[in-house]
Amino acid sequence: MQDEPSESAEADVAVIGGGPAGSTAATLLARQGLRVMLFEKELFPRYQLGESLMVSTVHGICPLLGIQEAVATAGFVRKPGGIFGWGASDALWALPFTQAGHLAKTGVNYAYHVERSRFDSILLDHARRSGVAVRQGWRVESIERRDGRVSGVVAHREGRTIACACNFVVDASGASSGSIGPKVHSRFFRNVGISGYFRGASRLDPPLEGGGISEAIDEGWLWFLPLSPELTSVGVVLDAHASKLGESTEALLNGAVARSRHVRDLVANGSRIREGIYGQTRIRSDYSYLRDCFARDGIFLCGDAAAFLDPLFTTGVHLATYSALLAARSILSICDGMDERLCIAEFEHRYRLEFELFHNYVLALYDMHARGGEFWQLRKIATSLDRANQPFVDCLTQGQDEAGAYFDSKLGIGARAQEFVRRVEAEPDFEKRAAISREMALDLHFSFQPPSGPRPFHVGFEELRTLVWDRDSDARRYVSPSGMVATDDGMRWQRAA
Repeated sequence: MQDEPSESAEADVAVIGGGPAGSTAATLLARQGLRVMLFEKELFPRYQLGESLMVSTVHGICPLLGIQEAVATAGFVRKPGGIFGWGASDALWALPFTQAGHLAKTGVNYAYHVERSRFDSILLDHARRSGVAVRQGWRVESIERRDGRVSGVVAHREGRTIACACNFVVDASGASSGSIGPKVHSRFFRNVGISGYFRGASRLDPPLEGGGISEAIDEGWLWFLPLSPELTSVGVVLDAHASKLGESTEALLNGAVARSRHVRDLVANGSRIREGIYGQTRIRSDYSYLRDCFARDGIFLCGDAAAFLDPLFTTGVHLATYSALLAARSILSICDGMDERLCIAEFEHRYRLEFELFHNYVLALYDMHARGGEFWQLRKIATSLDRANQPFVDCLTQGQDEAGAYFDSKLGIGARAQEFVRRVEAEPDFEKRAAISREMALDLHFSFQPPSGPRPFHVGFEELRTLVWDRDSDARRYVSPSGMVATDDGMRWQRAA
């Protein structure tokens, strides 16, 4: 047998995966002078499910990377906030940030809906221009270790091999990652997502033009995301067993759209796309989960490699890029001589805080929807199967709380959310609606604290705010239990003064 052609390479950091997590980590590290090699198994542009970005990504991470102008001029649809057909009302209600005073004063009161094939290409191309050695079409087959610590990766492409020696690995390879730690699944979110695309669907009227919708139906909920003037992503989230009842994914999606109130009307004049990368009906069934370990022995898991929640609050790109920033900070701090165990603990702590915050907001919306069938009854906090799912709650709360007590502390969160929605619906002024929305976020966070005590509020958002778009803010950066804060440029850890 003929040996495979092989080559060797050296880098300070090897990054596995060229999506938002991998490209973000690679760019941040390269811009700080480290040698970075990134391996992406596919050739870009490649398909990924269309995504709705968050303010913290658009106005926090993108400026840190240096791609804010590229994203702003790419023609993506502006996102005015969260819009829902959910709860006790048949009407749509909005959590707007276009009129949110605390965002408007600094010009960050919008985000974007993006085609991931285009958005991800912007990130990866910028990583290459930033000095990252990008290898597309290369699949990492193994992570090498020496004396119990990462020492390199081996990648293959069409009979060729690269052995890259490195000191750190950022694993951003997605849900299939197996580099460290088993997945621990939530029993609450035992869902599947089925998606397709429409051409020529209608749009919401002002002031909600450009808005996407999350709409509850009896057997689950639908999303409607306008990705361009002509392209719309439409999908349905169902109980996991729904995909095993004999109906095709196409029939399940069509049936859900037909039973909706708002999405059905918006797509009525559009047509399903049947060709190209948007022509398939796709299903995803591997959520929700956390790894029991996010970092170890020089390996850092970012994005879906570490955790996936639920598409309801479109947190995927935020968690991916924010975790990449945390990983870059930790790696740079270790290179500067800081204790590696401390930096790994800091990465894990903040990453899990961010995941838990959004987990609780998703719990609140699932719990508040009082109508519908078995899907919703199985997703009430009072009867959640996660009440006995101690491994998942250990991963979620960093081992601080017992599962049953943790969920007991959330009882009533859905009813509280519904009360705020009634106030939002009754308020005609959009600026005041935005103020109610922020009050709602704070109230749901601080009124339903777990038994072990209060958690900080939205560490990622507030941190990016003080680092990037509101540096004159009097908000204090979060100091972790180990006494760590980010440096003024956001790129390293330091002891709090």
